[in-house]
Amino acid sequence: MDDKIHKKDETELADMLRKSLMGKRYLIVMDDMWSSKAWDDVRLCFPSENNGSRILLTTRNNEVSCSAGTENLSLHMGFMDPDESWNLFQSIVFSNKELPFDEFETIGKKIVEECHGLLLTIAVVAGLLKSERTIEDWGSVAKDVKPFVTNDPDEQCSRVLGLSYNHLTSDLKSCLLYFGIFQED
Repeated sequence: MDDKIHKKDETELADMLRKSLMGKRYLIVMDDMWSSKAWDDVRLCFPSENNGSRILLTTRNNEVSCSAGTENLSLHMGFMDPDESWNLFQSIVFSNKELPFDEFETIGKKIVEECHGLLLTIAVVAGLLKSERTIEDWGSVAKDVKPFVTNDPDEQCSRVLGLSYNHLTSDLKSCLLYFGIFQED
C-alpha cells in the first residue's frame, strides 16, 4: 500500500475493492459482525456474479444474520458431546504415539470432562499435554483445567478473544469454539 491508498475515502476504497474482485472467485470471511449497519456498509463491496464466490459471516446477533439473508443457511453450533470431546482430545494428544494410551486414558477422560464440551478448550489443553509425558503433569491439569489454559504463552491472544467471547450467547460461543478444530495458519 502506498500513500495514495491512505488518502482515499471509504467510498473510493470500497469501489477499488469491488473492482479488484470483479470477474474473480473469492472467499471473504467477515468475522464477528456486530450490527446490520456494518454489514450494509460493506456488502456492496462484493460483486455478485454467481461464479461460486462466497462470504462467510460470523455474528452473535440474529438481526445481522437475518439482514444478510442467511436465515436458511445459518449454522448454530452446540457443545461437543463426551464422545466427540474425547475423540478430539485423543486425536491430538495421542497422535505422536509416544504416550502409552492405557496409562493416560483415565486421567485424560477426567480432563476432557472438565472442558465441558468446549472445542477450543479441548484443543488447547490437548495441544499442551501432547508434550507432557508424566502422569503427574496430567494430574495437575485434571485438578484445574482453566488456570492451566490461561497460563498459555499466548495469554494476550486469549484476553483479546475473551473480550468478544464473553459477550456471546452460549450457542454462539460454541460456534466460535468450533473454529479451533482447524489447523493454525
